[in-house]
Amino acid sequence: SNFPHTHLDMIFIPSNIYVNKYFMKTLFHEKCHNLQREYPDQFKCLYTNYWPFYLAKNIINEPSVCDTRLNPDTENLKYIYIDNSDENNIKYYYMTTLINKNASHLSHVTNYFIEVDKKQDEPDTFILYSDRKIKMANHSHFNNISKLSNNNYHVNEISAEMFSIYVMELYNSKKTLDSFLYTRFKEWISDFLNDVLFCM
Repeated sequence: SNFPHTHLDMIFIPSNIYVNKYFMKTLFHEKCHNLQREYPDQFKCLYTNYWPFYLAKNIINEPSVCDTRLNPDTENLKYIYIDNSDENNIKYYYMTTLINKNASHLSHVTNYFIEVDKKQDEPDTFILYSDRKIKMANHSHFNNISKLSNNNYHVNEISAEMFSIYVMELYNSKKTLDSFLYTRFKEWISDFLNDVLFCM
């Protein structure tokens, strides 16, 4: 459907994306997906140590692949968002992109948070409650800490979007994003990927 994407170390860019700033930003976004495959442990460190996410081993009642738009850039779907906006009531959410009813195109989807709970006797297993879902666009705490309006539905997409913003800021010397996740991303990239970034 003419979406930019990656497979292994290859980047696919549709011909209708012209060579301009958007093209460059898209190229860096997709390049980050290659880096995610090359440095999985470092990106897991970003998601679980710098950002409020947890990698589950098992999700009970996980949505069927028939209901979900799968993305070749986001293989691991078991990252859980930790909403700690209320210290007395920490909530956990599964992130997913569900296909809309009567969809006729890959873009006919909605991004959701679906609430999950830790299974008491298995700390790496979460139970998903399909009746406790909220549109990602309506989750104020997540939107406040990310400040992204698109490419925000999976940790790999968030980091790829922030990577592209970061590189474009290096070229333009202009700050374009101010958020908690982006601040922490810049701390992480300073620790782990500067040598990779400047050798590209």
